[in-house]
Amino acid sequence: MFSLRRLALQVPKTSTKAFAPVAARAVTLSQSAILAQYRAPVSAIQSQCRTYVDIQRAAGPKPAEGVQESRFPPSHTLFVANLFYDITPEEIQQFVDQVAPSISCRIQYDQRGLSKGFAYVEFSSVEEATKVKEALGGQMLKGRTCHLHYANAKQGPRFQAPESNVLYLGNLYYNITNEELLEAFNDISNCIDIRVATDKRTNQAKGFAHAEFVDTASAVEAKKLLSGRVIGGRRLRVDFARGKDSTGAGKAAPAAEGQAQATEQPAVEQEEIKKE
Repeated sequence: MFSLRRLALQVPKTSTKAFAPVAARAVTLSQSAILAQYRAPVSAIQSQCRTYVDIQRAAGPKPAEGVQESRFPPSHTLFVANLFYDITPEEIQQFVDQVAPSISCRIQYDQRGLSKGFAYVEFSSVEEATKVKEALGGQMLKGRTCHLHYANAKQGPRFQAPESNVLYLGNLYYNITNEELLEAFNDISNCIDIRVATDKRTNQAKGFAHAEFVDTASAVEAKKLLSGRVIGGRRLRVDFARGKDSTGAGKAAPAAEGQAQATEQPAVEQEEIKKE
């Protein structure tokens, strides 16, 4: 007689032995299929990454922040950006003077008198400006990365006002005194008076003035003598004034593009300096 108990034990034992290898193979095949499913896109991504790295290596190292190539041709004026908003022109000049002496520094301000975070620094030559750009671009200035570019020079001929007996004096520093202006005019003849444009509310100078002469010939001669003269560390810009405004003073001449030149505002008074 057969033992039912024993038969019952042998059947599952035999079945397990028979089907176990098949089950193992099924699991193995399933895992392989899953891995193959993911390997294809991963391989494609790795290939793309290798291609990107190869392109970057071929292009060479990236320039440091702040020393990107300028969009404009080399000039003797540098555009200095990403400045700390409380920085002074003197601090900027001390920074660049480590490499080459600067002639002037003009920070741009908004209508509230707050810095816009950039300035223009002028040098005596293109070579000196280039030397400063290459040496200090990307360096830290008062905790911020200094961006240096060549300033944009105005394209095409600049507007020229017709000759008159009134000269426009631009690029004056904002704390200039009457005595400093009069001293600059010591060798100038036939000047009747000098009018400094000031803000009506703060009485602060706006950065430009007008000088009136007895005749046009005297103004022409004075323009030759005054053009490029440095007053208080800033290079004076001289033009003939554009006609007359409501106060009787000549209107401000247009500033060249890329220059930090103040323009005449509606709320401006004229401070008159009489020349003895």
